[in-house]
Amino acid sequence: MAVYFNSEINKRSSNEDSFCNIEFRINHEASVHVMAVADGMGGLSGGRFYSRAAIRILNEKLLGLIMGEEFLGSSLPEQTELLEDFCSGIFQRINQELYTKGLNAGIKGGTTLTVALLFWHTIIIANCGDSPVYLRKGSRFALASEIQNAAWQMVKQGRTEEGSLLFYQNKTRLLQYLGRREPVSPHTRVMEDRDMDFLLLGTDGAFGNLSAGQIRDLIEANHSRERFLAELFGAARSGGEEDNQTAILFTPDPGKKASHTRERQINYPDIETIPVSPGQGDSAVPGQYRRVSSGLGFLRNRIRGFKDTGGRRL
Repeated sequence: MAVYFNSEINKRSSNEDSFCNIEFRINHEASVHVMAVADGMGGLSGGRFYSRAAIRILNEKLLGLIMGEEFLGSSLPEQTELLEDFCSGIFQRINQELYTKGLNAGIKGGTTLTVALLFWHTIIIANCGDSPVYLRKGSRFALASEIQNAAWQMVKQGRTEEGSLLFYQNKTRLLQYLGRREPVSPHTRVMEDRDMDFLLLGTDGAFGNLSAGQIRDLIEANHSRERFLAELFGAARSGGEEDNQTAILFTPDPGKKASHTRERQINYPDIETIPVSPGQGDSAVPGQYRRVSSGLGFLRNRIRGFKDTGGRRL
């Protein structure tokens, strides 16, 4: 598999985004691969405080689950269910801890959090906020997360259309985020079988005002996956985006794709299915990407490829 990531400050005074790409190795055959992006909000140190804490709590709790006797003593289907339950419940725990930490430190703010967890042939996508996940499987290219802001709520209610003036006026109005006093309502989707071409997750600044079709076109125009994120950020900036930009692109090993696909809870939300042509090969550009190979080492719970950097939300 290959993982490419990038984070840029853009026109803000500091970068309050945080992200991680970690593989928890369980044994010779199994690992839990987690990718996450957190878009800090509140300005200055506030956003960075919350986004970094969210990533840290996520991975501490996940490691605790994987190291626990219940997980290690369970069958593969039971382990998958434990991970699904973890992703469904972790956002409430993170929200409570962030609220307490922020209150004690006297720091106002919050953060979005989007997580993609891969285990055997299961993908779990969970998010709180407006940092989206896009998925390509064969001829399907679609939004796989829920964008929890006022603009997309209006689209669902039929009150406006994507790209309208009213839509853009309400894009920055978050309906859900972490670090608030009230309980949160995260969105979770579980897909069985990792037969996909790529998974793309990022902060809202990474995509700016680009539509799903424009993102699709950028991917089609960039046969080199290493250069795609730079092209994506540039296109968003050309459309007026000033926020920090952070994204992760995951591509599985084509030789290890499953021969069949079973899907559960994958009714793609409110977005047109866009046909795409087969992807091209990647070329190596040192310094612009990082590859994580599933064939490197088999130490239990070995942590790989951690990256945590700060960013701005507003």
